[in-house]
Amino acid sequence: MTILTLLFACANDIEGANPGECTDRADNDQDSYFDCADSDCWGSPDCADEGDADTDADSDSDADSDSDADTDADADADADTPVGENWAQLTLNYRLEWEFTLPVTGLSDCTQTYSGGGSQSSVDGKGPVFDGTWKMNDSDCNAALDTTVWTHSSGDALHRIDLSADGKTWTGWSAYSEEKNDPEWFINGFTETLPAAGIPVIHRQDEPVPDVSGLILHHRVEIELSE
Repeated sequence: MTILTLLFACANDIEGANPGECTDRADNDQDSYFDCADSDCWGSPDCADEGDADTDADSDSDADSDSDADTDADADADADTPVGENWAQLTLNYRLEWEFTLPVTGLSDCTQTYSGGGSQSSVDGKGPVFDGTWKMNDSDCNAALDTTVWTHSSGDALHRIDLSADGKTWTGWSAYSEEKNDPEWFINGFTETLPAAGIPVIHRQDEPVPDVSGLILHHRVEIELSE
């Protein structure tokens, strides 16, 4: 089930603050990373083996008199294409419906529509980042809700695509303002298998988030990655 987290929700806990949080495959502090992919868990014993494999493999530099084999192997590994580098463009259309199952003063059922997109600007260990736009196109909601999903009128934004460690599965999307490192809105928890290079991939969802404290969010989203 996709998890949408509102910005006006309670303050997030630190990932790993409670036993088992670094292995429960849940984003406990709602920063779009979970378990050993979240820096809060890097000191946990559950994540102690993450990233250690190559260190052991390369520690035998004295095993033979020539260094050609080790040098070639390391150079080849470093030359591998970063995860997600072949996706050059992102486009997104998003419709968000707010359904209040309990009365809230000043708020009623309403709908917002958003769109965005961008060109890839960088790639890190989690996936590609796209520099572009993210803006509200239409809304019949109260003004208080219109600044919940996106608070910047300029429309400039960064989009991050989260991929699995092997780069074969797409697991999340988030939007950032240019000034902030924390996502202002994100969708995660899904799994979309990526096709071979050269084929655009589209993630579509049309489902409600379960009733929480008198609110159901129904989101309809289409995100496309292309070369």
